Amino acid sequence: MQSVRAGCRGGVLVVADADDDCPVELADRLGVLVGRQSSKLTVAVAVREFEAWFLAAIRSLVGHSEVRPDADYPKDPDIRRDAKGALSNLMTMTYRETLHQPAFAELMDLEAGMRSRSFSHLVGSVGYLLEGA
Repeated sequence: MQSVRAGCRGGVLVVADADDDCPVELADRLGVLVGRQSSKLTVAVAVREFEAWFLAAIRSLVGHSEVRPDADYPKDPDIRRDAKGALSNLMTMTYRETLHQPAFAELMDLEAGMRSRSFSHLVGSVGYLLEGA
């Protein structure tokens, strides 16, 4: 539906969590399901969970009142299972997607997020969609 709305003037970005699937295979399957031929479309898949991108940039989220001032995640965020749990451990309260995702996405330092290969791919996907815009 969105590809029809976008027409030739825009594109569609599909974002998904791979969980335990191979992100490349999942991206390919999603691209086929959505129909890459109908408009400019790209798929970005978080290796495990979307929240791994927040772990990659956790230092930039310290300004949020519910992120501990000493929050740090020096490990590779893309290999972490239960990124939501790891994120909660760096907060003063339990992480809740509907409450924290929008706020963290607004605060997140995109350069810091590039520590995550899958986030870097997302940035490239957005660039692809913006080409010629």
